[in-house]
Amino acid sequence: MKSHQPYAAHALPHAGGAADRPARPWQFIVLALVALGLAAIVTLAHEAAAQTQAMSREMSAALPDIKGAIVRATAYPAAAVSVRGNNIQLIVVLGNTSTTSNAERDKEATRIADTIERQITGNAAFREMQTIHIDYTITRPQRSDVQVLDA
Repeated sequence: MKSHQPYAAHALPHAGGAADRPARPWQFIVLALVALGLAAIVTLAHEAAAQTQAMSREMSAALPDIKGAIVRATAYPAAAVSVRGNNIQLIVVLGNTSTTSNAERDKEATRIADTIERQITGNAAFREMQTIHIDYTITRPQRSDVQVLDA
């Protein structure tokens, strides 16, 4: 009678571990390409962040001139005008507004937007600008918060 070894003791051709398999050059090539791709993505993201920060510095340098143009185009005191933004949006906040109707605010906002457009035209820092947002606010003496009348 023939003696049989238990099933687990038989070596199966596909049961070997990773150490039993020969190295395949294409696997190393694929891994190298994936690593290069990830490195390129990280580098591009870092360069984009650096460029955005440079744009913000250029924009910050131009904001006082924009604020001055708004003050000259309107009857607001400089302390009542705030201008800030990022590379796609410029935000103007007008405090303690004296305009009482939506029609007056719309007309004034159009004049302010035209003034800003003249100021930023040709300035490379604003080439991606998409929106000029104008908020009309009022601070009530009896309350400590600021109410947005129109945006």
